[in-house]
Amino acid sequence: MRPASRFVSRCLVAGMSIWASIVTEMPSAKGDSVVTNQSKALQVVIGDPRVQAFMHPEIDERFPLQVNLPEGVGVEAFAGIDLGVPSVFLKRGTAPDPARANLIVSMLELDNADGTVKFSLPIEGLVGSAQMRLENGSWVVKSMQLVEQ
Repeated sequence: MRPASRFVSRCLVAGMSIWASIVTEMPSAKGDSVVTNQSKALQVVIGDPRVQAFMHPEIDERFPLQVNLPEGVGVEAFAGIDLGVPSVFLKRGTAPDPARANLIVSMLELDNADGTVKFSLPIEGLVGSAQMRLENGSWVVKSMQLVEQ
């Protein structure tokens, strides 16, 4: 695989219209695969106590949490990650069970050291966005905005 910096500079030269495809092909600064990076970043955001407060694990009939990933992010790579509550990643086109909690990840973009995760939890009326940073090989939430609708 080519070095990540080569992908970044190619992106800037070619323009922002290809940014997403380049981001999904880039390795992390520490050499993790893109999928590993994506699953680790999502795990950190959803595992954050501010988000977990909306999960309500005491309401058994909501689980397993159904997770919908954004276009271009493969479901298979997320098998086995722990989101803090029982969860299942839905394949594209699979309709969620309306009686269960459904987490919609609308954006999961990472580069060498920064990332953005946007998500919603409709059963709670929650919309969230997290800005992340790769520090010492681990993704850390730098800021998070949560809005109840």
